[in-house]
Amino acid sequence: MYPPFIAPTITSHQWAPAEFNSHGVRTSELMLHPLLQPDTHNALGDDSHAIVDLLDPTFWPGRTTGPRLERTELSAIATYPPITTMHITNDHVPTWPIVLESSASVTDGGQRRPNNTVKVGDVLLAIHTGLQERITQNDWDLLTPKQQHRVARCYLRRCAYLGRKGASEEDNRTDGVKRIDYFGNNVRFEGLSDVEWMPGGGAVLAKMKLGLDGDG
Repeated sequence: MYPPFIAPTITSHQWAPAEFNSHGVRTSELMLHPLLQPDTHNALGDDSHAIVDLLDPTFWPGRTTGPRLERTELSAIATYPPITTMHITNDHVPTWPIVLESSASVTDGGQRRPNNTVKVGDVLLAIHTGLQERITQNDWDLLTPKQQHRVARCYLRRCAYLGRKGASEEDNRTDGVKRIDYFGNNVRFEGLSDVEWMPGGGAVLAKMKLGLDGDG
């Protein structure tokens, strides 16, 4: 779990009712926090965006340049307008979406506004936690022999990688195959793409972009 964060300051006008068109689709522009953008040059004016080593069982949110992310950065809202629900998909295993839901709300001047909006840290932690999950026997049985061989190689490579970092390779082998072992060399989170409102405008759909690990 990442440390407790200082809540960001959000003015009341940011919580004005959203506009919808005749098809029920939210029309207000959706903006993604620069730290979650995979583009080379983002709105921060540099090449820095969030990265997470998805092989490592320890959650260490970093950046492409400079030191680790600070608490204030992790506590920043992930999108503007702020949201309470985000569905994150991937091209490798479409049947494993990651869903963030923060439905709590408070009253502000007679209007209800989100209280637990999705933060940058929430996105990073949810992706890391989701891909560190151990697969089930049914997951394994659904793979073809060729796929099982490929996943097994990635599993052994992950254990060896963690052993080189000082962890017990044997303990990691005992922990079994994890979802991240399905992703080949693409084991570093590098941002979100294809971010858009879902039908109805109440939630956001995004696709995670993964990059090659240092050994890939």
